[in-house]
Amino acid sequence: MSQALLRLLNIRSYEWKLVRQMFIVQFFLVIGTSFLFISADAIFLSQYHIIELPKAFLIAGIFLLLFNRIYSRIEHKISTKRLLFTVIIFSIVLTLLIRIGFMFPELGWMPYILLIGYNIIYLLTALIFWGVAAMLFNVRESKRLFTIIGAGDLPAKLLGYLLVPLTGKYIGLNNTIWLAILAFIIAIPFAWKMFNMRQVALLNREQEEHKINRFVNSNVRKVKKVFGSDLIMAISILSLITFTAIILIDFTFLAEAQVKYRTDIALASFLGIFFAAGRILAIILKFTLSSRIIARMGLVWSLLLSPVSLLILIVIIFSIIKADNTLEPFIYLVGIMALMTEILKSLIQEPVFLVLFQPLKQSLRLKGHVIAKGYMLGTAMILTGGWLIWYLWHTAYLSLAVFCSVLTWILAVWILSIFLVKKEYLKTLFEAIKGGFFRGNELYLQDRSIRDLLVQKTESKKPLEVITALDLLEREDHENIGKLLAAQLKKKDPLILKYALARIAEKKYRPALDAVKQLLQKGETRIRPECIQAISLLNEDDLSALGPFMDNEDEPCRLAAIAGMLKSNDLELFVLAGQRLLQLARSAEASDRAAAARIIKDTGEVKFHKVLADLLNDTDIQVQKQAITAAGVIHCDAVIPILFTKLRQRETHSEAVSALIAYGDKVLENYGGSIKESTELLPQFIAIAGGIANDKAADFLICKLTDVPSFRTIILEQLWKIRFSAPPVKRNLLLQIINEELQRSEETLGFIYHLHAGKHHPELYHALQMELGIRINNILKILGFLYERSKMSDALHAVTTNDRRKIFNALEMLEMMIPRNIFKRLNTLIEESLHPGAKVKQPKERINIQAIIGAILQSASGSFNSWTRSVAIASIPKLKDKSMFLLLKHLSLIESDPIVEETMQYVILHEPV
Repeated sequence: MSQALLRLLNIRSYEWKLVRQMFIVQFFLVIGTSFLFISADAIFLSQYHIIELPKAFLIAGIFLLLFNRIYSRIEHKISTKRLLFTVIIFSIVLTLLIRIGFMFPELGWMPYILLIGYNIIYLLTALIFWGVAAMLFNVRESKRLFTIIGAGDLPAKLLGYLLVPLTGKYIGLNNTIWLAILAFIIAIPFAWKMFNMRQVALLNREQEEHKINRFVNSNVRKVKKVFGSDLIMAISILSLITFTAIILIDFTFLAEAQVKYRTDIALASFLGIFFAAGRILAIILKFTLSSRIIARMGLVWSLLLSPVSLLILIVIIFSIIKADNTLEPFIYLVGIMALMTEILKSLIQEPVFLVLFQPLKQSLRLKGHVIAKGYMLGTAMILTGGWLIWYLWHTAYLSLAVFCSVLTWILAVWILSIFLVKKEYLKTLFEAIKGGFFRGNELYLQDRSIRDLLVQKTESKKPLEVITALDLLEREDHENIGKLLAAQLKKKDPLILKYALARIAEKKYRPALDAVKQLLQKGETRIRPECIQAISLLNEDDLSALGPFMDNEDEPCRLAAIAGMLKSNDLELFVLAGQRLLQLARSAEASDRAAAARIIKDTGEVKFHKVLADLLNDTDIQVQKQAITAAGVIHCDAVIPILFTKLRQRETHSEAVSALIAYGDKVLENYGGSIKESTELLPQFIAIAGGIANDKAADFLICKLTDVPSFRTIILEQLWKIRFSAPPVKRNLLLQIINEELQRSEETLGFIYHLHAGKHHPELYHALQMELGIRINNILKILGFLYERSKMSDALHAVTTNDRRKIFNALEMLEMMIPRNIFKRLNTLIEESLHPGAKVKQPKERINIQAIIGAILQSASGSFNSWTRSVAIASIPKLKDKSMFLLLKHLSLIESDPIVEETMQYVILHEPV
């Protein structure tokens, strides 16, 4: 099929075969029900008074509920494939039995059976066909394809509506039922072929596994709510109201038609031609506008089309009544109303209803479809039929004024229910995207029984239980947390003891001092450093007990004692500990010098900065690392210049970044001031700004977004990490950056298309795909700065997974959150990344690989990342093109990226002679 026609129909090339097959199956199923529809209405109205029609509605509604229940039971026990063929064969058998019944004139109630049978067949075929469609396509595909797949009913109904009166004149309306049977039989081989297609066969296997799981968990399902989802309940309410309005309009139209036409052929001709005219209009709109209307108007406004259009018609009717109180135009006005509901139902209403279920899991989609379509149609027929029976019993005729008044109230409730559906749809959509994400657990301890249980857990012999219980109780500020921590000092488990000592020291719980001293004297060697540290924090005025431990053979004890005594208020002890610190700092052993740095870190005292400066310039890297860590603790401005030099060392730059974060804004102020601004150190300063995470740091990062585009990805990562939210003054700048990212992504997408079409250079093709993925992530992060971050975060997470359902649910949510012009371009990028070549418009001229590589290498700074450029360079030798080597030599003179430069030199070195 031509690409132009596929674009017109809004279908991707990989979807066409399945859509075509489903269209054909839908065509024959609907043409069968169309024959039954016209025949049933015409025969019934020609033989019964209109007051009998509500009775038929009521009885049909009861049978619909019964068969809907049977369908739900069978659906859980057999495969989807078997279920479809069961429904088709049942339709054939039921229609055949009805036709045989008409052979016996004494069976005067056969028109009733035909009308009820038509409704049953219509329900079952719709349930199974659209149930399969709902499982095959995700929410984004549904919005595009359901209108096209459902378009099979348009030519089918047109053909059926026209053929019934034409053939009925010659063979009788009763015999047109044979045509319905023939249509159902023809549908069987096409349905068989559809189920042999890969996508549908895979669905059938998944459904088999799903049905086994559902059978095992049947007892669980019995206790679930009737609807299973708030969204299903909301859609069901809307569906009930919609069906009620449609049934009331159909009844009024048929009542007026019966008044004007008496014979079955006359009724069939009028109904067939009238509805066929509507089908012609619907066909034109369906294939050109339907899916695009939904895409552009959105779900809510699409759903509002029907009730608002009907309200406008009611206003027109009331205006005509005031001008002319005759009922002559009534049949045509109500006919237009019936025609409009039928067109909008197939064009907009039914596809949108199906799309609304797509954020749900497959099992809930099926359940929702059965409830909203099956149970609600039956319920609406019972309610409407019952009300009409009651009303006609008292008045014998439904007046125009009463009809319009009742319908107005129904339409008002219809409109209100649409907004209820919107609310539940958005809520379900967000939950669907979050599905499977870890959200954390909250524990509330206001309940006394829960607190008592945690207190009991502190007496457990399991370290994890004890530590968890103590942590929760401390976070909730339990009144006896100090005593509970002190009680742990009587235990022998080292994990519990170390945790309790650390928390006692942090909280400075002095009543535990004696117990800590006893533990220091009698406890195990491996917990003595923690005991010493606790004592130094609990009793700064008298640390004489720590003196002997400065000469302890155990190094951790010795270092802890020195660090503790350096906090002493006793000058003699302080001097003694200071001497030991200097001995360690000047030792010939690197391990001693590293220990000196750790002691300075533990004390947190600025007064030792001169000793620390010497350790920062130590010849041993491990000593430098310990000193850098200590510098981050003592916050001494004098060592900042030294820390800047450590950023340049590959071995120490990560420790230097962590240390400088602690100094805050003053570090960023020195960038470009006391230190020469260069791209060499910019990645480290970006990380530092991300660690500082305040307003000045955010301003620094935003500034670099535009100044240095080549670092845009890591800058955005830091802004995302600090949960940046854009103030109004930054919005235009960020929107401009989004536009730049979209343009670069679209350029990348064009290159991907050409490489994919040629099936050459797979390395460069995959590098560009990675590039595209990174840019999509960048765009989503910037959107998170501008719009609701929590929902954008879920969308970002979904897009980075391989779960197609989550990805398309995320796209559905994005469409409702961000500007249309941005979404349209972003949607193309994401869909293309999933199906290369499916959405991109084919260019008239193909770009060769040399032009692609040249564009990548000569692009502006930041247009392509280092990896993509390196892969492009590595692809040059395969081309055997001397002009590409000349380009490479020219670019090598100005290249600053070390990875790209190294790749260039390697390729140039191996240039063929």
